[in-house]
Amino acid sequence: MLKRRRCPFPKMDRGATPMQRRKTATLLLSMAAMLASTAWAEAFPSKPVTIVVPFAPGGSADSLARLLGNGMSRKLGVPVVVDNRVGASGQIGASAVARSPGDGYTLLMTTSSVQVIGPLMVSNLTWDPVRSFTPIRLVAMQPQILVASHEMKAGSLGAVLDIARRNPGQLNFSSLGPTTNQAISMMYLNTRAGVKMTHVPYSSAATMYPDIVSGRIDLTLDTIPNALPFLQKGSVRALAVTSAQRIPTLPDVPTVAEAGVPNFQAIAWFGVVGPAGIAQPVLDKLSVALNEALDSPDYANWLRTNSALADPQGTPASFAQFIQSERDLWKSAIAQSQTH
Repeated sequence: MLKRRRCPFPKMDRGATPMQRRKTATLLLSMAAMLASTAWAEAFPSKPVTIVVPFAPGGSADSLARLLGNGMSRKLGVPVVVDNRVGASGQIGASAVARSPGDGYTLLMTTSSVQVIGPLMVSNLTWDPVRSFTPIRLVAMQPQILVASHEMKAGSLGAVLDIARRNPGQLNFSSLGPTTNQAISMMYLNTRAGVKMTHVPYSSAATMYPDIVSGRIDLTLDTIPNALPFLQKGSVRALAVTSAQRIPTLPDVPTVAEAGVPNFQAIAWFGVVGPAGIAQPVLDKLSVALNEALDSPDYANWLRTNSALADPQGTPASFAQFIQSERDLWKSAIAQSQTH
């Protein structure tokens, strides 16, 4: 004889008051939602996961996303594919992820420019850089390097700053857009050093570097992997790196602080976020898969090749705190730059 299973939900008392009935109904809905969420999370993932990269293929964000996607796929047991959504300094890709369901199947390879600097510079975003996303993990931190054209008769950052002070606005610097980390970092450097240089934005590194080599552009601040081929060929001159310490791959290049601007540091970074509302069990599975991908020789090699640093903490909570600290830092830096 089959035994009747006891219903886990409380029964509605016919003699209850309207207030008691409403409380019971609310409890029933809450318990049903919790059970449904748990059952759904246990089935995750049942289809491919997509990592949106808001930049063109071939760059640091793209290569890192593909590397991590391969590692996550092995752990999750489903394909993890990369979708390049290019435009508006990364804002198009970020917007697409912000509008996606919070089911864990759509993620964003975000950066300091996309998650922090862009939203601080653009007032008409259709998404919120904090409330629209679920932080998963900070995956790499990357110092930048200031390089100069050989046409400039200055062999150090100190000499460049002396020229800039004597000739306000005559020296120029390039970037890949006004809301990028590189552009804001250079504006911040201008403020801290008490100089004024002219900003010239470009749409791509492919069009920017020939102008630096020829001398049409005096300076640029860029990631080390982008600048390294030109440095190795001797096409441009390295002036300083933006980290607190020198970079092992470029031990002879001083930091900006060593070159005469004390306490200056500007780090680009990469992280993985999802849309808002990802259930905790799904977030846990994504975190485990991402951590396993980061614990690989391929990732260690990517860090060396890209002169990048790993995040020692590596939790959603620590990443959320990091994003907030970056927002505080760059909000102050942008305010100083705009009043300079």
